[in-house]
Amino acid sequence: MNYRIASAFPHPIIEEKEGPFISIYQETHRHFSGNRKDLIVFKNLLKDVLSSLEKKFDKRDIDVLMKPLREIATDKELWDHMEEGLAILAHRNDCVIYRLQESVETKAIVANSFHIKPLIHLFQSVDRYHILALTTKSFKLYQGNQFDLKEVRLDPSIKVNVEDVLGDQYTDSYLTHGTYGGPGKNTNIYHGHGGDKAESEKDVEKYFRYVDDVILSHYSKPMKLPLMLLAVKEHHGAFMKISNNPYLMNEGIKTSPSALSESEIRKRVWDVIEPIYKQKIDYYQKSFEQAYANELASIDVNELAKRSAAGRIETLLLEANHMIPGTIDPVTQEIAYRKITDPGVDDILDDLAQRVLANKGNVLVLQKEHMPHGSSVAGIYRY
Repeated sequence: MNYRIASAFPHPIIEEKEGPFISIYQETHRHFSGNRKDLIVFKNLLKDVLSSLEKKFDKRDIDVLMKPLREIATDKELWDHMEEGLAILAHRNDCVIYRLQESVETKAIVANSFHIKPLIHLFQSVDRYHILALTTKSFKLYQGNQFDLKEVRLDPSIKVNVEDVLGDQYTDSYLTHGTYGGPGKNTNIYHGHGGDKAESEKDVEKYFRYVDDVILSHYSKPMKLPLMLLAVKEHHGAFMKISNNPYLMNEGIKTSPSALSESEIRKRVWDVIEPIYKQKIDYYQKSFEQAYANELASIDVNELAKRSAAGRIETLLLEANHMIPGTIDPVTQEIAYRKITDPGVDDILDDLAQRVLANKGNVLVLQKEHMPHGSSVAGIYRY
């Protein structure tokens, strides 16, 4: 197999220097009826990629570049387990796939650099979060933002149920529990005797440690999203005590996961996340205005092209749904505005983002209403 699944961003593939670079984004579907159509759309995108490559490259180079993409089209297991979106970054030496929890605009771009702005947007933590719905029996993970919440389809290798995690060590066979309280106030009360109760508490701790480790290693570390716990009150203290996850928030929803619908979960979470979100937006807006007043920031894309080449941009703010098709001359840093369909042409804003990331700067993708001075791009200098 000439491609691999990626979970973290940025990925080392974006450090490649020599093109061409292929970027494919596609809205996909979880259900059978939708993902049959998804494959047809993907094959049409491959035709677009091939057509673009044929304008500039010989057959040998094209075959190398297209090989992993054609293999992806035949991977039934992959297409049977799609999420809301798909992103593919392909180069002659590597090819990586992202299965995305949110939909993306369907497009295929062949250029002198990867198109990564949608991935920056999806992996940043400005308005996104994870929810861990936890009981002593099983867990679920959700990912959401202000407008949407979806259950994350976990990697098949991850065990979810306590019986599968603890196996023969599980002592619940002689432990019973009841649930008391009205809607939204469910409380698990354990009935056990002496050593049985002590053993059950050890089981809970072992299971919670397993869940904490899985969420941290597979999801929190790669995505760096804030994590909120949804569990009954007594499990909050137990999980917080053993957790090593730096992304776990002190705030949480203290009720049984079964007591809330997904829409109710999203509303409850956003009530907590929204003030934090507004605080982050306010911080970047004020930081820009202060720097701009001291001539340490700019909204001029030409000026930012020169500054980014010198590694002098600390923070770059980009408008989410805006593109400036063109190229930046690697010597003069002059911008040439061209059509996105031309071979080698990508989004100039995307090229700026790659430069800033390569120099360990920060890149944030914001909605239009949050961009300084109504601009599509804004940069804060290092010095």
